[in-house]
Amino acid sequence: MTTPDYQFDYRQETAVSYQPTEDQRQRAESLRRFNRLYLYLPIGFATFIAILLIGLMLWFTFAPGQEAFRSFTSGLADVIIILTAVPLTLLCSLPAIIALAIFFNNRQKPKREFPRTQVFMWKVDSLISRAQSKTDEVAPRVAEPVIKFHGLLAYINYWRQVITNLFTRS
Repeated sequence: MTTPDYQFDYRQETAVSYQPTEDQRQRAESLRRFNRLYLYLPIGFATFIAILLIGLMLWFTFAPGQEAFRSFTSGLADVIIILTAVPLTLLCSLPAIIALAIFFNNRQKPKREFPRTQVFMWKVDSLISRAQSKTDEVAPRVAEPVIKFHGLLAYINYWRQVITNLFTRS
């Protein structure tokens, strides 16, 4: 076996790194601005509002004495439950929406002559039929010697009983 003339060290860092083009840098900056404005800001705002509502609810729950605070806390709890129930309702309806989308998407595709599952089941049925016909063919040939052997044993057993009955006193 020959050794190569060069040695390559995988741990060694490459000196040349990828330099993006100006267009790629502009797109990355545009994506960063978009994410900041339309993703991080709304999530941060919603998180702030949720923490503020929960904090107010806890504060008014444990505040001493005033009945107005308790009714406000009850209303605040109702708002939190409603705001939680709406997204969960949409989340629970998501499987039905996906099933409908798949159904309508499959309607637009050209139909096959036979569905894949039906063709697969036909192949399985054919395999079972071949196995059954082979079993019907081979089973009598396998059973015949067994039946003959059991018949011989039954004959020997009966013959032994007759002989013993002849020589025993009654």
